[in-house]
Amino acid sequence: MEFLQKEDIKIGVKFLSSGKNKRVCEVVDILTTYNSKKELIKTTYIEEHLFCGQTLKSEVVAVSVQRGNLDYLKTLK
Repeated sequence: MEFLQKEDIKIGVKFLSSGKNKRVCEVVDILTTYNSKKELIKTTYIEEHLFCGQTLKSEVVAVSVQRGNLDYLKTLK
């Protein structure tokens, strides 16, 4: 398995969050921002994970998803 490219990040991709307490997160939405000239400015991913029995959602960038991609990390071990 190769490193996940930005175009390959789809809804449902699971990844490990960064930081001291790693959690399994899942991409649940993709937000794109365009300017008035219809040029793509930014792509943001909404991730979802469990914390103390509650479902939390937050915004992450593509690098966070690429770095923690579970399928890629399993091939390294």
